[in-house]
Amino acid sequence: MSKAADGITDRTQADGRASARARQRRRVAGVSLATALLAGGACLVGCGSTSGPRPEASPGAFEPAERTRRAVELAEQARHAERRGKIDEASRLYAESLSLDPNLFVSLNNLGVLLMHQQNYLDAVQYLTRAADVEPRDPRPVTNIALCWQRSGHDRDALRYFNQALARDRNWLDAIRGYALSSQRLRLVNREALNHVKRGTLIETDPTWREFFQRERIRLETALPLQDEQG
Repeated sequence: MSKAADGITDRTQADGRASARARQRRRVAGVSLATALLAGGACLVGCGSTSGPRPEASPGAFEPAERTRRAVELAEQARHAERRGKIDEASRLYAESLSLDPNLFVSLNNLGVLLMHQQNYLDAVQYLTRAADVEPRDPRPVTNIALCWQRSGHDRDALRYFNQALARDRNWLDAIRGYALSSQRLRLVNREALNHVKRGTLIETDPTWREFFQRERIRLETALPLQDEQG
């Protein structure tokens, strides 16, 4: 994989960095759960800071509203564990969070990303698919599914999911980068790839990726007329 690929997953997790979407509210288990969907991910709002996980309790021990509150709290603890490099603890906390709220987007997406980094692509895709169903307009989980296929060497399957992510947000840079990289690996020559590369060139700010997009644009613009003549 080229050096350019190192930056693809910078913004695929749900966390509390740079804002790209307005705060949205959804009703879960009879209570309002505020989540801010950000360029870097979903910031959990109203989660108290904690020093560590509390003693575990079975999901049935909580009322619906308490299950939701506790699930969000556990997801926040998991993110803190990730930042400290405690991946096993983070994975356990995300899983515990999902035992309380199986549809909590931040836990589904982030646990999928952790499993992807551990090269457990099969389980990662299962969680990410659930996340994509929970938030049908969010491009991040579909991009992460594409990355699972790409990292496991299945670039054609990756292209399909990168396109699905771009159908959700055509300016989602991680998906544009991923599509261009898989297209380059496969040496594809088509106008869809050229259109994605052109868009990437317009919105990319990272120098390494800008150079990559420019090289791909030259390759495609050179090859397309020859392909048309032969066709």
